[in-house]
Amino acid sequence: MAPPNDDSNEHLRNPHDDSDQEHSPSSLSFSVDSEIEQYDALSASSPAGDDSEHRKTVISNRPTGSAGGSTVSHSPLVGEALVGTDLEHFTLEEFVGKGGMGAVFRATDRKLDRTVAVKVLAQHRTDADSRRRFTNEAQSAARLDHPNIARVYYVGEDRGWHFIVFEYINGVNIRDLVKHKGPLPLDEAWSYILQITDALVHASEREVVHRDIKPSNILVTSDGTAKLVDMGLARLHHVEGDDSSVTASGVTLGTFDYISPEQARDPRSTDVRSDIYSLGCTLYYMLTGLAPYPTGTVLQKLLSHSSDPPPNPQIYRNDLDDGTVKILHKMLSKRPSDRYQRPADIIDDILKLVSQLGLKVNRDGRHWTATAPLPEFTWLSQLSWVIPIVCLATIAFTVDQLAKPDVDLVFAVPTYNSGPYDIPGPTEDDSELPQTPVNPSEDNSPEISSNPDTDSPDTEAGSSDDFQTVIVGAPDNTLPDSMVAVDSLERALALLEVDPSISVIELWQDVDMNPGRWNLNLGSKLDHPLTIRSKAGTSAVVNITLSDTALETTNPEFIRVFGGQLNFESVELRFQLPEEFRQRWSIFSLTDVESLSVTNSTITILPPANTSGALNGNVAVFDIQPTASTADPDREEPSDPIDLLLASSIVRGPVSLLSNRDNLLTHLQWHNGLFASNGWLIEHTIPDANSSLTQLIFTNVTTYCGAGMVKIDSSSDVTSGKLDVNLNQCIVVTAPGSPLILAELSSPSDKIPLILQGSNNALENTSAILEQRYRDDLETTILLTAEELVLRQNQQTAPAWYQLTDGFKSVVWINLENPAVDTNPEQHTITDYLIEDFDGTNLGLNHELFAATNTSE
Repeated sequence: MAPPNDDSNEHLRNPHDDSDQEHSPSSLSFSVDSEIEQYDALSASSPAGDDSEHRKTVISNRPTGSAGGSTVSHSPLVGEALVGTDLEHFTLEEFVGKGGMGAVFRATDRKLDRTVAVKVLAQHRTDADSRRRFTNEAQSAARLDHPNIARVYYVGEDRGWHFIVFEYINGVNIRDLVKHKGPLPLDEAWSYILQITDALVHASEREVVHRDIKPSNILVTSDGTAKLVDMGLARLHHVEGDDSSVTASGVTLGTFDYISPEQARDPRSTDVRSDIYSLGCTLYYMLTGLAPYPTGTVLQKLLSHSSDPPPNPQIYRNDLDDGTVKILHKMLSKRPSDRYQRPADIIDDILKLVSQLGLKVNRDGRHWTATAPLPEFTWLSQLSWVIPIVCLATIAFTVDQLAKPDVDLVFAVPTYNSGPYDIPGPTEDDSELPQTPVNPSEDNSPEISSNPDTDSPDTEAGSSDDFQTVIVGAPDNTLPDSMVAVDSLERALALLEVDPSISVIELWQDVDMNPGRWNLNLGSKLDHPLTIRSKAGTSAVVNITLSDTALETTNPEFIRVFGGQLNFESVELRFQLPEEFRQRWSIFSLTDVESLSVTNSTITILPPANTSGALNGNVAVFDIQPTASTADPDREEPSDPIDLLLASSIVRGPVSLLSNRDNLLTHLQWHNGLFASNGWLIEHTIPDANSSLTQLIFTNVTTYCGAGMVKIDSSSDVTSGKLDVNLNQCIVVTAPGSPLILAELSSPSDKIPLILQGSNNALENTSAILEQRYRDDLETTILLTAEELVLRQNQQTAPAWYQLTDGFKSVVWINLENPAVDTNPEQHTITDYLIEDFDGTNLGLNHELFAATNTSE
């Protein structure tokens, strides 16, 4: 394209000049706002309403110092200071724009007397990585010579300023063009796509991948010519080594609104199909005025590019045909293998489509032709070459038979080299190839990486650059680098599979879940605890109902955790039991878990609507599950227990607290809280003498367990101490006439596998401390009342399992009726269980230790 004449200078404008916010279609807009550019000090003066292309979308190391002792600051004055100066034989006449890598000027080439664009590298960006990226841009662009790609004329350095001289383009970028006139007519959009696709054909033939195709990097001149600019992120295989920061592993390059899924995972894996995806996103913008996934945070957009189906532009326009959408969606296929494999294939399909629709497109002087369809196969059409071949084969066979010699057939004996085989070393080209082959069967989930060198303030929870916090909800302001936001808890949990740096999921809104079940494989994914908590000062509600698929099993599980450490803080978890009856339910099914803690939270199990709070099978809040090794009856005692920790929390509903049928080594501690259920607090089965210890320590816990506190089922004579219950300053309330402990044994000779110890506790409504039943004679029952136990203590004949030091006290409730008979346990709150003179007795839950955000208070 001929350089513009001097009259075009009046169209130059500073993109940061507040005096003119409108972009004229004829204005010069040589766009260098790739996502490397961060607009540092200029962000305050950016035009209002800029889309996300202005945001930083390159996560990479940011140099903090300047090179060469330069004292030039990185500010708008850099551009103004250089205006009127010379860099070699180029006079910088007008400042056009600036980004993180440098500034662009309209300049005059005094040797050739033509107008050019000069891109000057900022002096604070003269570190090795920035210079390499700057040089890569020049080398990539200089390798290309195409009418739809901005040409590079010169690369130089003068007085410490590194610069590239580009073709001067008098035009407007697609982003500003669409903002000015709205979504483009179909023939105009296809005209630009045809030209840029032809540019990709040329670039791919020279092994150049642009990697930052977007509306602002396509300029349109007044005659309708589209130009692809800004090769700052282009990958040139011949000049780019594996150590290049432009393609370093763990660095995401490109614009988040237009980036391909594979480029988000690893920029080194990109090829021309990645540019095809970005061009498809740009086509969608031309047709609708929106990016394909215009809302949400950076992480949400990356996830949408990787998993959400391509959007349908027909929602916004009723004049789009299905053929246009078909081409667009093929360009936007998630897997590169499903997209167009060559840019030339796109041109072929576009030409066929515009011919069918009768559209007139700007071919920019080229004569593309669509591939003619293959004729239908018929044997008649093949006779012209089949007959000569048959005749030739017949003649050859006849000659061979007549000339065959009458001699014995001789076989050649192979010979072998007896010397050792010399394995050749790698060639210079081979040494640069990756040594680990790509496994196409590996999971292609996006890996979201953050820059470990980026300075970001810690959050209130003390998160650091080493860990990531995922917000569930819509943030009010821009989040720091260590935090991202998603729209659902399911999506936040799914990120654990791909990002091991996540340590906190923070709920900024109430959420509903209908999972098959949660499957949290923390042991293989995280080497640190995972915390699920509410936003500071709030208590989010998580409503969980099981899907029909989850109910197909005989033992449904709401949340299944494998390994690792899981914490809940300041949340209310509500689990809805379906009407289907099952023999056993698990709220938390725990396998090889190191620890699980619940702090200042409420766990509510809601019974089916028609059961009035009755148990719907055996429901356990914590269900300890064995692995293959722990299920072995000859297993050795594990060294580390499963730690369950509750603090200032409530558990309520038709449940028992703990199920440990395989008797794995388990420690449960509960400091300050309320348990409310019509069933048992603990139902414990001890099958054999190889059982491990289950230890429960309760301090300042008020328990309403209508059936009783502990039910033990022992199938054989085992040693004492398999269940250790330690009560301190607790209040135990049962339904009138229920026992504190029920032991179902094989025979009267069996020992009770229990230790009950502690001090300063209160007991309400209980008829007996112990009730024993024997399976050999179900009518045989022995009751040990509180009065009998006190007498036996005085006579020093108390049973070995009973080690409470001062018996049980009584309390005076503030509410006259306790528990309230008109409410089900899942509706009980801590205010229903307050006692008079708590400061004097220190019995039961401490109301003041519950945080104000606990909604069940």
